[in-house]
Amino acid sequence: MFKLLLVIISPAVAFFIYFFHRDKYEKEPLGLLLKAFSVGLILLALAIILEIPLLNLLRLLSLPALLNAFLVSFIVAGLIEEVLKFVAFMLFIYPHREFNELYDGIIYAVMLSLGFATAENILRLVPFYHTQLFGFIVFVRTLFSLPAHIFCGIIMGYYLAKARFSGGEKRKTLLLKGLFLAIFFHGSYNFFWFLFGYLAIPLCGLFLPFALSLSRRLISQHLEGGCSKRDLFWPKK
Repeated sequence: MFKLLLVIISPAVAFFIYFFHRDKYEKEPLGLLLKAFSVGLILLALAIILEIPLLNLLRLLSLPALLNAFLVSFIVAGLIEEVLKFVAFMLFIYPHREFNELYDGIIYAVMLSLGFATAENILRLVPFYHTQLFGFIVFVRTLFSLPAHIFCGIIMGYYLAKARFSGGEKRKTLLLKGLFLAIFFHGSYNFFWFLFGYLAIPLCGLFLPFALSLSRRLISQHLEGGCSKRDLFWPKK
């Protein structure tokens, strides 16, 4: 059981340490970061409650396989899960006084995503703990699924931070852009797996450099943008 717990928690801890130490201006309070992570854990239960009726409906409709895969990927998974993260961020993080730097949007969105992905790992890994597939599923979840959640969190957090320090219609546009892009990339990732199955593993490997490069660029832009809540109009890059 300790081995299982270690496998589930270790990747999340490693990513948390990385993002926490990237914050070079004002470290975020651990209590609020853990709160975001905990909310992410709970969101999986809400996602399941919302997704099961839709999955049952799609089974009854007996749609063509490709259309069914598209709807499951972009609506059942992408839309529901990213909207839940978005709503949680807007309720618990967005109005908080600790959200006073551009990078804060990224780290809190990532913590929500880490919590969600960790809960998902528990759901996916526990049933296979004593099987030969356990190592393979750990490999896929750690190398692809968890980074995919984090990537979507970075994108959403990037735009939510820009919205936090903008005003008027621009703020609404940035909020919607962050949500839309997170849904798009989340749905695309899932649809990719539906299309190619296990053949998606080497193909996802080709996508990783792009995701890593874009993530580093978005993080660097917000770190260079600095702080604070008074910085309402930072220079465009």
